Amino acid sequence: KELGISAGMHYTRSDFIMFAVETRQEVRVETEVPLPTIGAFASVMLANRWSVHGEARAFALQFDRYEGSMGLFAVRLERDFGQHFAAGIGFNYYSTRLESQEPSLRGVYKATRHGPLFYIGLQF
Repeated sequence: KELGISAGMHYTRSDFIMFAVETRQEVRVETEVPLPTIGAFASVMLANRWSVHGEARAFALQFDRYEGSMGLFAVRLERDFGQHFAAGIGFNYYSTRLESQEPSLRGVYKATRHGPLFYIGLQF
């Protein structure tokens, strides 16, 4: 069994367009920034080289006149095939919320992306 916490930086490039229907204003923001991230992870070894892994991470977003957050949740079932090879299936869920702090352009951007995952891994 493994349980841990993590902290670090995540580099991202983002192209964002916000449009206010009432005022017909449009704002375009392109940014490349490192994002601070915190998270937690857990793993449990099962029988016959199977394991279950879970992970949750949160990213703080704040740039220019915008602030918000991003989140990741993932769960995976993995099988080891020897010392250096593994394969697995899982599910990823991402959410993003970004709010304009500009008084003349109030708006909120919300997005979620989720779906299945299949992967192979080489371990050194």
